[in-house]
Amino acid sequence: MMDMEVVRDVVFLDPEMLQLPEVSPSVMKSNPSVADDLFAQWLSLPDTVRLVKSLLADAKVGTSLNALGNYTSVSAASNNSLPSMFPGSSTPPLSPRSVSSSPRVMEQRVNPFSASLKLVSEPVQEVIPQFYFKNGRPPPNEMKEHCFFKIDQHFHGHFNGLQIHEFKSVAKDICELPSFLSTALFRKIDVIGTGIVTRDQFIDYWIKSNMLTMDLATQIYTILKQPGHEYLTQDDFRPVLDELLSTHPGLVFLQGTPEFQERYAETVIYRIFYYINRSGNGRLTLRELKHGNLIAAMQLVDEEEDINKVLRFKCIDLDENGVLTQHEMQFFYAEQIHRLKCMAQEPILFEDILCQIFDMIGVKDDSYITLRDLKGSKLAGHVFNILFNLKKFVAFESRHPFIIRQEREDPTLTEWDRFAHREYIRLSMEETCEMSNGGEDVWDEPLETSF
Repeated sequence: MMDMEVVRDVVFLDPEMLQLPEVSPSVMKSNPSVADDLFAQWLSLPDTVRLVKSLLADAKVGTSLNALGNYTSVSAASNNSLPSMFPGSSTPPLSPRSVSSSPRVMEQRVNPFSASLKLVSEPVQEVIPQFYFKNGRPPPNEMKEHCFFKIDQHFHGHFNGLQIHEFKSVAKDICELPSFLSTALFRKIDVIGTGIVTRDQFIDYWIKSNMLTMDLATQIYTILKQPGHEYLTQDDFRPVLDELLSTHPGLVFLQGTPEFQERYAETVIYRIFYYINRSGNGRLTLRELKHGNLIAAMQLVDEEEDINKVLRFKCIDLDENGVLTQHEMQFFYAEQIHRLKCMAQEPILFEDILCQIFDMIGVKDDSYITLRDLKGSKLAGHVFNILFNLKKFVAFESRHPFIIRQEREDPTLTEWDRFAHREYIRLSMEETCEMSNGGEDVWDEPLETSF
C-alpha cells in the first residue's frame, strides 16, 4: 500500500459539492476558510483515503473513472456513509505535492473546523437584561455613592446613632420625604424600639432594601403600611398627623387644646379616605394612593407655612375629569332624598332639582357643569347646599317671598350681605317704633308705692 500525501491548499473548491444539508451553501460561500477546513477534514477520514486510493489504482491500470460508482462500492463495505464530493460524470481533482503530513497523522488531529462550524450554524442568542426585581430595582452606583455621601454628613459625630428628634433632617434631606414622616420612618427602622437608629441600620433599610429607587408614593406606602398588609388603614396615618400637628407652624394654635387636635386629626384622615379610597372599604391600596393627589398635598403642606392655603382634595367630581355630570350630582342627591324621607318630608324629584341647578348656574351645555360655570355664578353655593347640606337645602326651598325678591334684585349679594341687610332693616324699624312712642322708657316712670 503506497502512502498518499494530503494537500490542504485546494483552490476553487465549490462548497455545494460537499452536499451537507445541515450547513447552508450561502454560509459556506461567505466563509471560504470553513470550506477549506471541511475539505481537509473530509480528506482525513479513513473511508475517503480508501476511495482515493481505489481511484488512483483504477487510473493506473487504465480503468474508466466513475467516482460515484467507486464511492458507492467502497462505502458499501463500511457502515459509515460519507457525503459525495463529486457528481457522477466529473473527474476527481488531482492532489498536488505537498509537505503536509500523511492521512494517518491527520486522523489524530483535533478538528479545527468544529468550533467555526458551530459558530456559523447556530443562531446567536440575544441576552435580555433582567427587568423584574422582587424587592425593587437596585440603585445605580452613582446614586448610591451620592446617598452615602449625604448619610456620612448627617451621621457624622453620632457614632451611637440618631434619636427620633434628630431624624427630621434625615427624612427631609436624604430620603426627600415630607418632614412630618420622620417619626413613621424612624419607627419603621427601629423595630425593637431602642430609641436609636444607627448608620448601618439606616443603610440596610434605605439602600440595601432598594427603597432608594422607589417612587415617592411607593416609599410613603411602604413606610406607613403594617407588616403583612397590602393596604393602608386609618390608624396608619395617625403618626403622620400627630407629627404634623406638633411641628407645623400653621397649627401651633391647636397645641393648647388637645381635644381639638384629636378632632382635627380625625377630620383629615376621614377626608383622605373619602377622596382617595374609592372602594370605600377603609383599605387604601397603592394604586389608589398613586391615583389621588395626597402625595402632592403632603409636599405642599411641608413647604407652605399657612396651611389654609392648601385646598386640594375634589368633592363631587368623582372621576376627576374636570366636569360635573348628571350621574355624579344624582349620586350625592340620593343621600339627601334618604334624609328627607327619614324626616317624613316629601322629597323633590331629581329631574326637577337638576333643572333648577342648571338655571341657577346658567350652563352652556345641559349635560355637564364645568368649574368655570360654578365660578361665574353667584348662586354656586346653593348648588352645594342642595347636594350636601340638608338644613340649608330645606331653608332654601322654603324661603320667604321677600328673600326671593331680594335675590332676584341683587344676585351679587352674599348670604352674609343679605343677613346684615335684614338685621339693619329690623333694627331700624324697632328704633322708629320707639321714637313714635315718645321715647319713653319704663325706667323713667316715678317710683310710687301702691300703699
